[in-house]
Amino acid sequence: MKKRVAIGLLSVQLCAALLWIYLVWGSTYLSNRIALESMPPFLISGIRFLIAGGALQMICLLSGGKLPGARDWLAAAVPGVLMIAIGQGSMVYAGQTLPSGIVALLFALLPIWTTLMQWALPGGACPGAGILVGLALGSAGMALLVSGGNGGLGAQWPMGALATVVAGTLSWAVAALYVKRSSRQGSALQASAMQMLTGGACLMLFAALNGEWQTFSFAQVTSRSGLAMAYLVVVASVITYPVYNWLVKAASPTLMATFAFVNPVVALYLGWLVFDEKMSTMTVLSSVLILLGVIAITWTQALASRSTGPGLPVKMAGVGGLQASRT
Repeated sequence: MKKRVAIGLLSVQLCAALLWIYLVWGSTYLSNRIALESMPPFLISGIRFLIAGGALQMICLLSGGKLPGARDWLAAAVPGVLMIAIGQGSMVYAGQTLPSGIVALLFALLPIWTTLMQWALPGGACPGAGILVGLALGSAGMALLVSGGNGGLGAQWPMGALATVVAGTLSWAVAALYVKRSSRQGSALQASAMQMLTGGACLMLFAALNGEWQTFSFAQVTSRSGLAMAYLVVVASVITYPVYNWLVKAASPTLMATFAFVNPVVALYLGWLVFDEKMSTMTVLSSVLILLGVIAITWTQALASRSTGPGLPVKMAGVGGLQASRT
């Protein structure tokens, strides 16, 4: 009985965490677009993650946590650079020349990369039929969105910007698998703080190399961009990154990466609501395919969890909240 209650509670937590990430990170494409109206790309991300990481580190210290050691910082720097500096930075940088919906669509490659990487790693197993069906549906929906939902078939976008986002998704997938297999399992809050601080510092270096400090002044930041930055710092970073780090440990990489399929749908509908962008029949159809793909993957993972018991997710993440076991 206790075993069933534990599995059920974990399933509720997983669903809630996934839904939160679907909605919040789906809205960040719009927020970044607004922030870019008066701020350069790497400074947007660098300032965002340094402030958010500093706030999380302060919360950790005030709640009785200890300062992390050199090995902890080194372990956090890997996902910090791969996921935040390269993964997030590439999307904001490409947003200067690509529509936010296109950036979100390209990020939907993430579940495909994670599944293929898991298969290629030593001991990896071929994805089951349900996951393959889900990936196929999500990919088909993404293809329809690109061909029919943003400028029509044959619309042209800068190849360099497209390649930048694809590289960012690859970097993010590698980071997710690294975190999943990492033996250092501090609290999700502490891990998020260190990743943001290391990634934010790297983004500030990118900003310097890109010449952004020479041309930027805080006086030029509009109120719209300032509010967008506040949302990115507080809601999308301080609140959501600990949820994501818990989810990486508690769920399979494929299930965790399904947010990349939902994000384009959220981004497109927000563009329709906020910027009055047109929604074609093809866009609606592709959105349905993407959501069906997510349902197929999620349902397959849920059936697998029921048949094998709590196993790894319960041991690593616990069932008492959004904290991993403390060191």
